[in-house]
Amino acid sequence: MKKVIKVLYNIVFYAFIAIIIGFSILSFSANEYKGVKKIGRFAFCNVLTGSMSPTINPGSLIIIEEYKENQVEVGDIVTFSGEQTDSIVTHRIVEEQNNGEYYVTQGDANNTVDSFPVRKDMIVGKVIIIIPALGSIMLFIQNNIFIVLGIIALIVLLSEIFKSSRKKAEVVSKC
Repeated sequence: MKKVIKVLYNIVFYAFIAIIIGFSILSFSANEYKGVKKIGRFAFCNVLTGSMSPTINPGSLIIIEEYKENQVEVGDIVTFSGEQTDSIVTHRIVEEQNNGEYYVTQGDANNTVDSFPVRKDMIVGKVIIIIPALGSIMLFIQNNIFIVLGIIALIVLLSEIFKSSRKKAEVVSKC
């Protein structure tokens, strides 16, 4: 049983390290596209407000597929930016106007539609994946990367010291 727990611990620990390293590399290698980090056809955003709750809560990480002509429709959740907004916004399309030249958007938690129509050129893309809480975790890691790496290094070091002392204790007890 102890061996199974040890193997599971190692799997989880090294998977966590791989995820941290992977996301760190992705965030540093991503290109800027309409105000968001983008790799290939996909953009990644950390949700900061509750305007889309309960569908998307603050702290969630959303993955957005790059906008293509005629890709979005009423009911889709899109991310957009433009001169009307001073930030990146993710809201649901509630109405199409002028044969898809403009969209009316609204946050799920908001009582009214957004005060301006969203033009095609403002759309970053369509939200395809929502991962609760991962946005907050990634933001913490990005802002504290050296602390996180230091903690990981300390855990690995302490783990190796513990293993070494256990092996010495086993050798002494066998004598």
